[in-house]
Amino acid sequence: MVKLEEKKTDGGKLGNDRKNRPVEQESNRSTPSKDIEQSKKIFRLFDYVQFHVDSIKTENNEVLQRNKKYSLPGEKFKMTFKLSKCDIKLVRTLMNCHGFTQCSTKRLDVNFIWTAGPYKLQHMRMLKPWQRLNQFPRSLELTRKDKMCDNIARMQRMFPKNYNFIPEFYVLPRDAEKFRLCTEEMQANGSGDAQDKLFIVKPCNSSRGQGIFFASQYSDVPPDSPLLVSRYLSHPYLIDGHKFDLRIYVAVTSFYPLVTYVFYDGLTRLASAKYDPSSSHRDEFVHLTNYSINKNNKQFIRNESMATEDLGHKWTLGAFLRYMEREGKDPKLLMLRIEDVIIKSLLSVQGKIASICRTALPYPGTNFELFGFDILVDQNLKPWLLEVNLSSSMACDAPLDSLVKSQLMADLLNLACIPLIDRKITEKIGVQTLPANVEDNFSDIERTPEREIEIPVDDGQTIKINRPIGVRRIVKGKRNGKIPIRISDSALELKIEGVMRKVKFEKERKGNFIRIFPRPYSFDLYEKVMEGIDKHALDERLFLEEFGESKSPVEESLEDLAIKYHHAILHADQFPTFDSLPSSLRKIIDSWYAEAAHYVERITKEGEIYAAKLPIIRATARLRTRSCSDWYDLRRATILAKKNAKDAGGQDANKENSLPHAATANVPLDKIDSSASAQPAADSKI
Repeated sequence: MVKLEEKKTDGGKLGNDRKNRPVEQESNRSTPSKDIEQSKKIFRLFDYVQFHVDSIKTENNEVLQRNKKYSLPGEKFKMTFKLSKCDIKLVRTLMNCHGFTQCSTKRLDVNFIWTAGPYKLQHMRMLKPWQRLNQFPRSLELTRKDKMCDNIARMQRMFPKNYNFIPEFYVLPRDAEKFRLCTEEMQANGSGDAQDKLFIVKPCNSSRGQGIFFASQYSDVPPDSPLLVSRYLSHPYLIDGHKFDLRIYVAVTSFYPLVTYVFYDGLTRLASAKYDPSSSHRDEFVHLTNYSINKNNKQFIRNESMATEDLGHKWTLGAFLRYMEREGKDPKLLMLRIEDVIIKSLLSVQGKIASICRTALPYPGTNFELFGFDILVDQNLKPWLLEVNLSSSMACDAPLDSLVKSQLMADLLNLACIPLIDRKITEKIGVQTLPANVEDNFSDIERTPEREIEIPVDDGQTIKINRPIGVRRIVKGKRNGKIPIRISDSALELKIEGVMRKVKFEKERKGNFIRIFPRPYSFDLYEKVMEGIDKHALDERLFLEEFGESKSPVEESLEDLAIKYHHAILHADQFPTFDSLPSSLRKIIDSWYAEAAHYVERITKEGEIYAAKLPIIRATARLRTRSCSDWYDLRRATILAKKNAKDAGGQDANKENSLPHAATANVPLDKIDSSASAQPAADSKI
């Protein structure tokens, strides 16, 4: 029997026989079969890792040791993760507290991968069914500003009455002539509000407010640069006189069929100066709401306390919705309108992303993604989509950030359904990766009917575990000991079966996420505004499997109700409250409206104590491979050496090149790109 308690030193702290190398002690394990059986007895039969915010327990803002209640499964099953093109403290903290070992970015066979930039397609093709990656291929179709606008504009041309939620835009240099004619026409008219003639200009592939400026005439914009020029929304809804935007966190676990969730809380980011339509458009603190810009204003007020969610220039989403409610507005209907914007935005790219998923992803369920939707609300309470962020920032600069994002990340990782499966087990399970050109990304591989699979371990012993989604027991064929791959009519049924199982697990593990598609009547209302790219009707099949065939609760047909729905949802000026909607429509979306009440709830609870910031993970509570630890040590030494050189009087910059990995020395620890030149060497096996 494996003891759960670690031996303690006389000082009461955990003993550290690894001598600042926490990973190496893992070699002193008991037999794998006993470890697995022990963790099963204590934690019940684990299928997927369960993440908890409570795992981040601190003493004076330090995690001195891992809580075995949360970390034992990850440690005993030797779970691993890596960070690519980022070094996000929140992800590292949660993974460390759940017993995951951080590996080199060059290592491919890790259980979990978090990337903050485009992930190579050839690496996605190599994903095994027990691996998880926080990105879909081709998601830049949604997160790159010009592509997002082009995709939604294409849907506007197909469905002119249903996709009007982005401002008028021009993509330069392609639309330079159109933009010139537009500005000349405005100048010729000569009348109207000056703010209505203003455009906001953004680089197509930037973030954090970088490179933004305003323009009112063609000569203000360099026509040959890759820029997105959008009509400025000059009549925003205000909070105590301040312009603001909303950051909505959206999780997608499948594009084929579409399965998407919205986190019940988000962030409200206020401009640090009061809005004045007559003020100069050069005053970015009035017209821009980006946190990275406004935090530099002397008038910017930070919310440094968890006692209130509506203090300073950054609020929670719920705090804004409660403010609306006090103003006599309908916050739940606003959230239904925001959900509509999210669903239609995802539908605009579904075809492009689904097509590459079918050919590039060998197994369903390996990929998921968190998007940050930036929404501006106008004076009529109509939401407008500003942009969608790839790998939304997980930086925790304020107590509210820590509270919202730590719960968000824990729930997101649970939604990802990371299989709790030992490395030795994955080596025993034969997994056949399908060719990239196999249609529908599925094969008629012979399967066992049982939900459990029996795995051989050391000394001739075997154990049974519940088969994680996508993991198949290998059955040898007649030729070369390989499974024959062939497509049959049952491929679609197998895919639906796999997706339905995963959706079922997600429903049990979604935490504070609200699933907005599919849900009751969703397919009936959105079927006519979809591109029709789903030749196998997976969206419809998934909907029917979960909800059955819909029947109209009123005399009107569902087709007529769908027309009413899209008209009402896009015309906030005509339908400002839920009661102002047609009664037949209210019966259809009544359950949606009731569920939207979760957005209005407080995230803080009376009597609870919350950490003001993320804790420091001490070496005794950290798990890293040797090469990963060496890389972090080298990076710290590089940064310290450069700092000392600068303090000594600013030596010649050329001398800095002699420092190891000097290219990253001027980058803060939490902003380092760990996938660039400063890569740790490939790991040895754990």
